[in-house]
Amino acid sequence: MVTAVVTAERTTRRHLRPKPMPETVVATSCDTIVPDSGQIVISGFDKPLRSSRETFFVSNRCGRTVTSLTVRLVYYDMSGRQLHSSCVPVECNIPAGETRQLSIRAWDRQQAFYYYLSEKPKRSRATPFRVKHNVESAILDMP
Repeated sequence: MVTAVVTAERTTRRHLRPKPMPETVVATSCDTIVPDSGQIVISGFDKPLRSSRETFFVSNRCGRTVTSLTVRLVYYDMSGRQLHSSCVPVECNIPAGETRQLSIRAWDRQQAFYYYLSEKPKRSRATPFRVKHNVESAILDMP
């Protein structure tokens, strides 16, 4: 038989005060848009088999520099079944009228999938996938 002596212990803190909420900051140097007119275009997606990064090109057809994007990516196998979906914020600097290559961490942590238009692996029995992408929002520099 084991006997233990337990004493009461106060577990609440005294003299706590709530932190004041920060004031709402109004951005004066940026503007957020939801692109729906094809002003920001994604092309040239690539993810080889053993890569831990996915790359794609973003063309800025707006009149201002794009400083950040939020991109929704939905991955499908070749039969059309969804494999994964993610919404990724990407920091960038794409001047008006120009194109930049962007890179994000791959969804495929085990490196067992490859984009079907990338180079086909020679020895491995890897699984090809397709991807649909959409720019959810973009942050633009103010003129």
